[in-house]
Amino acid sequence: MYNEYNQRSINQQQQDPLSPYRGTSPPTALSDVPNIVTMYDELNPNTQNLVLLRLLKRCPVSTLQFVSSLILPVLKYDIISLLPVELTYKILNYLDIEDLYHCMMVCHGWKKIIDSPGAELAIWKQKLIEKQWYDEEQIHAILTEYKQRKLKAKAKKASKLLLLQHPNSEYLMAALSATNSNNMASSPVSSSSSSSSSSSATSFSSNNNNNMNQNNNSNNDNSTITPTKHEFVKNCPKNFYKRIYRRNHLLNHNWQHGRCHQISFSGHEQNVVTCLQFDSDRIISGSDDQTINVYDTKTGQLLKKLEGHNGGVWALQYWKNTLVSGSTDRTVRVWDIEEGRCTHKFHGHTSTVRCLIIVTPTENPITHKVEPKFPVIITGSRDSNLRIWKLPDIKKDPPYNSSDYGNGSNNNNPYFLKLLNGHTDSVRAIAGSGNVLVSGSYDHTVRIWNISTGENTFILRGHREKVYSIGYSPELQKAASGSMDFNVRVWSTTTGECLFNLEGHSSLVGLLEISPNYIISGAADSTLRIWSAETGQCMSVLNGHQAAISCFHHDPKLNRIVSGSDGGVKLWELCSTGPSRTNKLLSDTRSGISKNVTYGKYVRELIRGVQGVWRVRMDERRLVCAVQREGGRTWFEVLDFGSGLDILNDKDFEDIDEDQEEILSKAKELNATLQQKNKNINGLDQMNTDDEICSCSNASLVEQQSNLTGISNLSNTEDEMNIVKEHNQSQPNPSFDSLMAVDSNDTIPPTN
Repeated sequence: MYNEYNQRSINQQQQDPLSPYRGTSPPTALSDVPNIVTMYDELNPNTQNLVLLRLLKRCPVSTLQFVSSLILPVLKYDIISLLPVELTYKILNYLDIEDLYHCMMVCHGWKKIIDSPGAELAIWKQKLIEKQWYDEEQIHAILTEYKQRKLKAKAKKASKLLLLQHPNSEYLMAALSATNSNNMASSPVSSSSSSSSSSSATSFSSNNNNNMNQNNNSNNDNSTITPTKHEFVKNCPKNFYKRIYRRNHLLNHNWQHGRCHQISFSGHEQNVVTCLQFDSDRIISGSDDQTINVYDTKTGQLLKKLEGHNGGVWALQYWKNTLVSGSTDRTVRVWDIEEGRCTHKFHGHTSTVRCLIIVTPTENPITHKVEPKFPVIITGSRDSNLRIWKLPDIKKDPPYNSSDYGNGSNNNNPYFLKLLNGHTDSVRAIAGSGNVLVSGSYDHTVRIWNISTGENTFILRGHREKVYSIGYSPELQKAASGSMDFNVRVWSTTTGECLFNLEGHSSLVGLLEISPNYIISGAADSTLRIWSAETGQCMSVLNGHQAAISCFHHDPKLNRIVSGSDGGVKLWELCSTGPSRTNKLLSDTRSGISKNVTYGKYVRELIRGVQGVWRVRMDERRLVCAVQREGGRTWFEVLDFGSGLDILNDKDFEDIDEDQEEILSKAKELNATLQQKNKNINGLDQMNTDDEICSCSNASLVEQQSNLTGISNLSNTEDEMNIVKEHNQSQPNPSFDSLMAVDSNDTIPPTN
């Protein structure tokens, strides 16, 4: 009987490990704690969890807070801060922009990593490349401006410090100014125009003679310098690439929501604007009133009025400070934009100069040859001929007027290079890049020419009516043509083969642009169409206008199309996935059209309530339109979507902070007082006193700087301690109420 009872007791103890303490008083001496811990270690995990749960349920809130303060730090594991920085950048680079900003708000350590100079190259630059927002020319222009302004700020600071030591030496200011000018002149970074982009940088055809050929976006000057990683960290403002990303992100947001600063101004009275081009500094327009106007982009002020043509101006294009125009007076004129004067006048055409382009030396993306050897002008005329001229250097070459040499023959013209004849009717549109020129004519043909030799390499036949528009893509080695037969044809410029005949429009296709992924056509049937440049398939039909499309402009990098017709200007989204994924999506599909992707989505109307729209041009920041309002007057509308989004700001060039200003002010007062005392001292004593004064002044200045620096450092340390203290005080007290059902009315016993 006793054995059975003893066996039941043993079994009960095995089932309930706490049975030895049941019915007995719990241990109270500290010496019993090791035994309790040992017993706890011998329990299986499930039993350990049960014991902890029962213990925690019986603990007051103060004890729970103490336990929580021990547990939470152990559970937190900051993998971002503990990993090597290279791996950290690699991980963060997989996050999208929204997640990156969330990470920056986690703690100061993470924010410091994401804002570090290494992250600039490893993260933010890569984000720009993914979005196709990385523009080498734009970055070069910004860094040029930054370096120049930084030199000025340093010179200003140095001049103040030198004047402090030598208050009566005015010649030092002149020396500083000369030194500053020499430094800026000898800067290794070119002092070219700081405009970040222009309308010409986003054009892909020469339709209607005002579309800038895309080769002009590649100013392959030897002065262009790409900073190395070391130079980048040293010579650029803080968070440089991040600023560019933020600016572009906000620019897109402003375009989508119509947030802009708009200015309006009249020009050319009641005449038609036939051609338009602009950049961040100036807007240049040509009109059938025989004049060319130059306006300030930011204010709309008329800067120059170029007069000289005896007929309407139907073609113009500028490159840097050189403007070339063609007119119904059959002449080609070259202008100095800054001075507003005509430097060269070429005769040769026997009818209206209807189209022209400037072709600059550009590296061929296929052969990598730089062609042509120097900038040239190519003009097309209603006399059925094309002419190639050397672009004059308006600053070095003497003025020239071919009419001063006999009957205006080109025999004595040093700038005339070649006559391209072959078309039998008016040359309506031309496009070209490198060594390739494409021309479209009213004789129903398209011709491909070699610019260097003047050879007609291919005659492309297929259109049944007049050819009105031409586009050329050097990346694809393809040309596109639009005709009065309602069709668009795509040609190979290397074989002369007609690759596609794009049907769909029901009227004249008078407008055409081509880029590496898209062909955009605008017709008199009031629609635009987006075609795949790879397969020729129609991606989308853009309906919305009520009259013929009078003008449009597209930019695949900006993922936008703007189009004008009677009534207003509309904005369209080129691809719903954006430019960053377009190339991959199109390459993954045989048809050139990706599923679940929308092309040509209507966004909004940018301008409304006008009788007509003559011309539209855009860059990443601005839209410039020439419109006809009620009463027939011509107005220009400039919509600036980037107002207040400048990458550089005054804080980047603050040469003297508040503490230094205070030091200089007090030091100047001290110098003035000491100099007044010096006037009463003569001879050697005065010289000795002067030395003591200078020494005292400099010592006082150094002492004040040291004191202020120490106070500043102390203030920063106290601020950091306060932040840590506030952070600790603001930490939430974790509660186990929901898990362990602790009564909310339990009182918290006082702690010793």
